[in-house]
Amino acid sequence: MAANLDFKLDGTSAFAWSKEALHTPWHGEGTPVESHMTVTEALAASGAGFKVEKCVMSIEGTPVPDYVGLRRADTKEVLGVAKKGYSVIQNEEAARAIEDLIDGGVIRFETMGVLLGGVFFAAAKILEVPEDVTVADETMERHIMIVNAHDGSKSCTFKPVVTLPVCSNTVRLALDEKSERIARVRHSGDTSAKLALLPEALGVVDNRVRRFAEAGNALAMHKISDADFRRFAEALIFPDRPTLSTRARNILRTIEEIFHNGPGQELDGRKGTAWGAFNAITAFNAHFSSLRETTQRTTHVVLGRGNQLNERAMKMLAEMTGT
Repeated sequence: MAANLDFKLDGTSAFAWSKEALHTPWHGEGTPVESHMTVTEALAASGAGFKVEKCVMSIEGTPVPDYVGLRRADTKEVLGVAKKGYSVIQNEEAARAIEDLIDGGVIRFETMGVLLGGVFFAAAKILEVPEDVTVADETMERHIMIVNAHDGSKSCTFKPVVTLPVCSNTVRLALDEKSERIARVRHSGDTSAKLALLPEALGVVDNRVRRFAEAGNALAMHKISDADFRRFAEALIFPDRPTLSTRARNILRTIEEIFHNGPGQELDGRKGTAWGAFNAITAFNAHFSSLRETTQRTTHVVLGRGNQLNERAMKMLAEMTGT
C-alpha cells in the first residue's frame, strides 16, 4: 500500500487515529478512535503494542558471535540484526516515556502506527498549553513525535513537530523538519535512564514553530490572484520548462483545485492568500502527489525531495510578497 503501513494480527492496517485530530487520514486505513488516546488505548487500537526480542543468529546451525537477531515476539518476524550489546526499547516504553513530560499539561496520542519493517511511530498532542501559536487565528498544532525502529541501525527519536504523521511519507516529512529540540536515545546501555532525561532534552514548543508562525502570519496578510498562483506553482513544480506536457498541466490543475477547495482552504487567512498557496503545496506534496509506483514514492520521501519542495515554496512566496 502507498502508506507503507504494516498489518495487525487480524489483517487490518497497523494504524490508529483520533477523530478529534483528523476526520480521516488521506489513505483511509486503520482504526478510528473517538477521542484523544491514552498510551494503552493507542497501543491496543494500532496493534503497536507487540514486544521485540533478541534471538541467536546462526548460519547453517553455527551461532554467529557478537550479533543477535531482532524479531517480533508474537509473529517471530525478523526485523533486523544488531551487535550483542543492543538494548531493545519497546514501543510501549517509548510511548510512556513522554506521559509525564509536561508539568501541568496533558499529553494524549492523536496517531500511532507501525510501518512495514516494524518501524513504530506516534504523535502525542500537547493539550492545555498556554500561549498558543497561531497563524491568522488558526492554532498551530504541536505534537511530540516518536519514531522507534527495530532494525538495529537507528536510535529512538523524539521531537516536537508540526506535521502530523499518518504514513511513511508524513513520518519522513516530520523527521525532516528543522528543530532545535530533538532527542535521540541509542539502543545501548541503560535505556531507561536515558528515557528519563527526555524532559531536559525536549521543549513544549520548538522555537522553529514560532518562527514558522511568524512567516505564516506575514504570508496570510498578502492576497494572491489565481494567475499569480498559477505562475508560482508552475515555476515551483516545473522550473525552466518552457513547454508543459499533458501530465504536467493535469498536475497544475490538481494543485489549483487544492488551492481553491482543499481542506481548510476556506478559512480566513488561507483563502486567496500566499499562506493558502503554501498550504496547497504542502497538501499536494504530502497527500495528493501521484507517483506511479510505491518505489517512486519511497524515493521521493527518503531522499527528502518533498521537504525541499516545501522549503522552496516558502522561500518563493516570501520573495513574491516581500515578507
